[in-house]
Amino acid sequence: MTGRDLKIAVMRTDHLGDMVLTTPLARAFHSGGASVTVFGPGRWEAVWKSNPHAGHVSLDQFQGTPARFVTGLARRLRAGRFSHAVVPHHDSRLFFAALAAGIPRRYCHFGGISGRMALFHCIRSGLNSKPRHFSDVWMDAARRLGFDGSEQPELFLDPAETGRARDLLSSMLPGASPLLIVAPFHGGNSCNLPPARYSAIAARMAETCRVLVVGTAAEKELWPPAPHSPNLRASFGELPLRSVMAAIACADSLFCGSTGPLHIARALGTPSVTVFGPRPANAAVMWRNPNVNAETLTSPATGPCPCGHGGRCVLADTPTDDEIIAAIRRSIGRGRPGRSGESG
Repeated sequence: MTGRDLKIAVMRTDHLGDMVLTTPLARAFHSGGASVTVFGPGRWEAVWKSNPHAGHVSLDQFQGTPARFVTGLARRLRAGRFSHAVVPHHDSRLFFAALAAGIPRRYCHFGGISGRMALFHCIRSGLNSKPRHFSDVWMDAARRLGFDGSEQPELFLDPAETGRARDLLSSMLPGASPLLIVAPFHGGNSCNLPPARYSAIAARMAETCRVLVVGTAAEKELWPPAPHSPNLRASFGELPLRSVMAAIACADSLFCGSTGPLHIARALGTPSVTVFGPRPANAAVMWRNPNVNAETLTSPATGPCPCGHGGRCVLADTPTDDEIIAAIRRSIGRGRPGRSGESG
């Protein structure tokens, strides 16, 4: 079977950052001649807008009981006549939908019992013995099919989108000082700084920068109010995802935890600063922004999570606020070598 004969369904239901890190996989398949359709949550559809390598189908239309989800998705997959199914992260509903659809070649990562029951080829990551970045892990599916390519993620923003973002940012935060975006929350399971520290650092950076804090509407209640400053604006739920992407593309730096905006910054070449915790499953080696203009700081603690909260924990006092602020200031001066992912 040649690349032109392949119709590949890539399916995942997890987080924004995981979806961004799947864009190199779609590019590798498409560059080899395959037709690629990504099935994912509707809220992450913005990741695939204008992407020339893959179409997107929202899984939201198949909601209901697990049985209804599997039946509806299997019907859609069968109509698409896919030759391959790739499930980068465990979701038993996706496994059994691909099996019920009769897709002849099925591959998964972290399939577990349900992946084997659905007769998937489980691709071993080897992360326990040799940790590596997850953008490289997802590329193992391309290599299994005989394709390869860069693991650099990409997002496609047209000039009109970035132009509107610049105008909006100028109205929200007038002036010519550097723009810092702060994304203090995440939907994953990695360690993070407490919101109070993000708030304090944002307030201090607002003395010399324009600072925009972004997040979802539900996260607004978790944000401690910072001292009033004309250079500081908290915007929770005000901006759709494409606008957040465009704002990050316009920013001089992003300060965040291990979260989707970090991988957006990587895709767009925006400098970033991130603090990682000590847990091996959420370590910097697996999730950091490896671009040369990114700063990665790590808690010096070793062993179990220091607060014992199992993964959604609050990091210890190190690195200090002063160390983080120094890293942000360095990142603002680094610029954007090798930016990618903007069309036009």
